[in-house]
Amino acid sequence: SALADNTPSKSQLGDAEQWLLMRSPHGGHFLVSIKNELNVAICSHTTNDGEGRRVTNNTVGLLGTNSVEESWDVEFVSGELCFMSSPPSNSSEETSKQIRCDLMGKLSLTTDKRGWEVWRFVEMGGGKVRIVSWMHSQFCISCNHEGKVSTIGIGKAEEGCDEWTVEKAPEGHEGVVIKSVACAK
Repeated sequence: SALADNTPSKSQLGDAEQWLLMRSPHGGHFLVSIKNELNVAICSHTTNDGEGRRVTNNTVGLLGTNSVEESWDVEFVSGELCFMSSPPSNSSEETSKQIRCDLMGKLSLTTDKRGWEVWRFVEMGGGKVRIVSWMHSQFCISCNHEGKVSTIGIGKAEEGCDEWTVEKAPEGHEGVVIKSVACAK
C-alpha cells in the first residue's frame, strides 16, 4: 500500500488516470485507482511532537486494505448548471441581472456571475424540473399558489410548488420561459 507521504506523483500516475467506484462492505463506496488498484483513503499518522505528546495528522492517500477509512459517501447530483438572467430593463442598464441565492436562501438580483448565481435544473419527470441553488444546494426555488416566488428547503414545499416547466421563448424572443406548475404562471 502507499500512504500520502509516498503516494505516486502525478507524473507517475499519468495524465489519463482512471477511477472506479465500487460498493464498500462498510457502507458507501471505494474510489479505486484502476492503474494502481488502490483506494483513496483517510490516512492517519501518529507521531510525537518532541515534548512527549502524541499528535495525529489525517491526510488523504492511497491504501489497498479495503478498510472503513477507504469508504466514502458519494452523492450523485445531476442537472444542467446555468445562470437565470433577464435582459436590461431599460436603455440605461448596460448588463443583464441574474437571480442569486444567499447563504440564508434569500433571492435577489445582481449583475454578478459567480457561484451564488448558478442554478441546477434537475429533471423530475413528466417535463418538470426542480431549480436548485448550486452553491446552497439545500435551497430550491418555490412558487406558492398565489404566485409568490421564494426559496424553500428541499422536500419542504407543498406538492407542485417546487416544480417548474421550461419552454422555448415565443418567436421574436430569446431564451426560455420558466413556468410554475403550482400556479401555472
